[in-house]
Amino acid sequence: MRNIHRAFWPLIVSGVLLLPAAARAQSFERGAIAGAVKDTSGALVPGVTVEAASPALIERVRSATSDAQGQYKILDLRPGVYVVSFRLEGFSTVKRRDLSVAAGTTLPVNVEMHVGSVQETITVSVETPVVDVQNVRSQNVLSRDTLDAIPNAKNFQSLASLTVGAIVPFQGGDVGGNQGETVYCCQIHGGAVDGITTIDGLKTSSTYSTASAHRNNFNQMMIQELVMETGGASAESESGGLNVHVVQKDGGNDFHGAIAGEYSGSALQSDNLTPELKARGVTRTNSVGHIYDTGFGVGGPIARDKLWFYAAARGWGNKEFLGGLYFNQTQNTLFYTPDLTRPAFHDNYVRDGSGRLTWQATAKQKVSLAVSVQDYCQCYSFINGLSSPEATWDFHVRPNTNYALSWDYPVTNKLLLQAATSMRHDRQWNGIPAATGNAHSVLELTTGLMYGSTFTGYGTEIDYGDVGDQTAFQTRASASYNTGSHAFKVGMQSMTGGAGRDHMQPLYDTQYFFYHQVPVALTEYAAPFHASVRMKVDLGLYAQDQWTIKRVTINAGLRFDYLNDYSPAQTYPATAFTPAFDFPAMSDIPNWKDLSPRVGAAFDVSGNGKTAIKVAVGRYPILETTNLAQLNSPASAFASTTTRTWSPPPSAIAALNATGQITPNCNLADPAANGDCGPVANSAFGTSVVTTHYSPSVMQGWNVRPGTWQASVVLQQQLKPGIGVWAGYYRTWYTNILATDNQALQRSDFAPYCVTAPASSQLPGGGGYPVCGLYDVSSAKFGAINNVVVDSSTLPGGPWKQVYDGIEVGGNARFGGGGMFTGGVSTGRTAFNQCASRLVPTQFCDFTVPWAGQTQIKLTASYPLRWGFQVASTYISLPGVTPANPAGAVASSVTMAVANSQIAPALGRNLAACGAATAATCTATANVVLVAPYEASTYENRHNQVDARLSRVFAVGNVRIQPRIDVYNLFNAATVLGVVSQFGPAYRFPYQVYDGRLVKFGAEVRF
Repeated sequence: MRNIHRAFWPLIVSGVLLLPAAARAQSFERGAIAGAVKDTSGALVPGVTVEAASPALIERVRSATSDAQGQYKILDLRPGVYVVSFRLEGFSTVKRRDLSVAAGTTLPVNVEMHVGSVQETITVSVETPVVDVQNVRSQNVLSRDTLDAIPNAKNFQSLASLTVGAIVPFQGGDVGGNQGETVYCCQIHGGAVDGITTIDGLKTSSTYSTASAHRNNFNQMMIQELVMETGGASAESESGGLNVHVVQKDGGNDFHGAIAGEYSGSALQSDNLTPELKARGVTRTNSVGHIYDTGFGVGGPIARDKLWFYAAARGWGNKEFLGGLYFNQTQNTLFYTPDLTRPAFHDNYVRDGSGRLTWQATAKQKVSLAVSVQDYCQCYSFINGLSSPEATWDFHVRPNTNYALSWDYPVTNKLLLQAATSMRHDRQWNGIPAATGNAHSVLELTTGLMYGSTFTGYGTEIDYGDVGDQTAFQTRASASYNTGSHAFKVGMQSMTGGAGRDHMQPLYDTQYFFYHQVPVALTEYAAPFHASVRMKVDLGLYAQDQWTIKRVTINAGLRFDYLNDYSPAQTYPATAFTPAFDFPAMSDIPNWKDLSPRVGAAFDVSGNGKTAIKVAVGRYPILETTNLAQLNSPASAFASTTTRTWSPPPSAIAALNATGQITPNCNLADPAANGDCGPVANSAFGTSVVTTHYSPSVMQGWNVRPGTWQASVVLQQQLKPGIGVWAGYYRTWYTNILATDNQALQRSDFAPYCVTAPASSQLPGGGGYPVCGLYDVSSAKFGAINNVVVDSSTLPGGPWKQVYDGIEVGGNARFGGGGMFTGGVSTGRTAFNQCASRLVPTQFCDFTVPWAGQTQIKLTASYPLRWGFQVASTYISLPGVTPANPAGAVASSVTMAVANSQIAPALGRNLAACGAATAATCTATANVVLVAPYEASTYENRHNQVDARLSRVFAVGNVRIQPRIDVYNLFNAATVLGVVSQFGPAYRFPYQVYDGRLVKFGAEVRF
């Protein structure tokens, strides 16, 4: 790692030395003030000294000088309220007061200077401009005042849900924090879950799995401002997704702090079980056990203007009962009987202690140290309609630490140097829920429900045990040079570390498949599983330029990304099915090099900073850490699972019905048909032959990494001081989409067949229609697997396509001495085509998510009343879920397990999975898609959510006390948030319903 960093430092130093006479240094977490200085004749005035002063700056003042074009820019400003002074001999001094600077924005401040004595000062308090006429980036800034004013759970997902266009997958509607926090978030403008989260410009993800998984939950007592970057990201950004940048508090010259707490419980919630839900078999809706959030923070000077501190502790959590899913009343058997007295629940908690020191080391150099220590559990994690609570797991991360050190050095008022480093460490424990006991894992094919215990290879794909240490060492460094009208910045970002998946295994090495409670198949799994991968380096080098020419500001950048992972030599221990194997080290998995241009322009239409047109286009490689390395490591990609049909005799079935227990009467380690078991579906099972590998052409090379191109056109208009509107068009299209090609097969190895959909009012047209486009492999080639992941453009008819087109309209306003409004409407459509194949096309491979399926409305407002009262409300309207889109997470459409007896007549033979079994004894099934994804008739009603808050401020000296009462789901809606997608007796059963009206009490004390 050390040698790698040494190898790239010459590039960074060279970039610094070759800087042109211009620079742009604004980072995601900092703001800027920029504009033009003119005299009364309209002539541009160079050489004006411009100073920005604020208590938010430990050095108190940051300065710049207007250039030959009269342009100036003051960079690296922390969020806060500023006074900006303009001084030049022969002119009166001009001051602009009460200017509010937000993170990641450039505040336009233009002035006119009058000839006069330098002792004369013209002071003007003006409304902060709402249009940024220089940057093309789109973002939603949530200040501390906004975060405290609105009724919101303050968790990551609920805050993202207020951002226009953002989609929060893997989570239903949040009611006052009933959903807890997840590690994945979020999507925007047709992108994948590929956003990153940063604190002080350093990612909160580890090297485990995907880069978009933030492994560190945010301590709100430490946060001053949150920036949701929604589009037009510059070359400094690794991702074009919904990037979230956190600005932490850092103390000040006066001691100040806050104590906050809130609580709600079952006694504060209304019942919203409607007659319509009862008619669908729902006996109870989701409900809260408890929601709590407590914390405190305090900061101030250790030495005034020299050393500041801020420290905070927070504990928060929730328990949420699920109305349509229950614990198993017969857990000690192989059957599932819902216990209606014990609904399933999530039980989440987080404990965090954080602190930050800010040191003005010299007159110009500032050093900051941030520390976070955390312990959290998502207990009974990711319960949904596909698993009973006993068949899930406790996602527990402890310890979870993050240490970060940053350095800022404005060498002159034109040259700025910045650097930072961090060390993350966490250890994940996948615990066995207490209710699981030692039950066997069973999958009931008619309902799609997994129960008993969890099992790798289906649904969660999570085993039990210690996942191992996850480490990430990050660095960033940049050099910026700014003259005012022209700005330039070069920088680097890097990450190294390791990820392990150690001591992982399910309770048993087989999972049973039942069909109407009769055993028909099983899956074998060669466990335990030991695999480790390492990130050699994830490096980003970027250069970006910003040049203002009259009323147009050009933003241009180029980013180089380099990712190199490897797998060390390791041993796979012997299992019940396999001997021990030694696996050699493997390098370059992947070895990607990407060049990504980012270009944009902002046009100040009227020249007064009130109207801006912004255009941006850029390439963004998909985020990756070590997920592909895990898939390609010889140990990870080992053929460790297979399915087999299972046909117990009638006597065994009778014993199962009597005792609830059964054991396969076959040699599970024998790959041939043996006893009651059929042949293995994976001919490579139990061998060291990797059955899925990635083509070298997609794992190594330049610009072969999957990614997206993103383009946007945005119009921003200030209607009056403090009030602005905007409208935008966004387009995202995917490149280098990967596809899996089983090269052990040919198209001629498949036989087509059709089935008839059941007659049902729940299916389009009442059902009874033919479902075709189905294929079964020949018996001779059954189990033949040699999967090669290739670029879909190499397949006949390729490449695969995925394109999003979207429109957004919104506005924001500050009015009436503290009133605030923000929000808008977003809609779009996404077209998929994945039909290109060397073999047979996938069923329903060409479909479109319609406009109606992505239209959302999001509004937020607050307003101060008399006598210290304040009211606030949020409104969110989202598309109804479909079986293809449960709670916002794209999945397969309506499916049904079809028995061999129903398929054989159309196929002209038994399914290949039957092996030597006869039509009368074969228990094989095929999972068939009955309805095209996002078919209009499958949508549930829209999700409409209104939350409200009433608070009052009591001032006692310098202490500000603000009790509050929140009401979530004000109108007691009972929207369905998740339905069973497996056609059968439970099809479209609402397993998750929006929580009933919830009251929460809270208070905050500031001093």
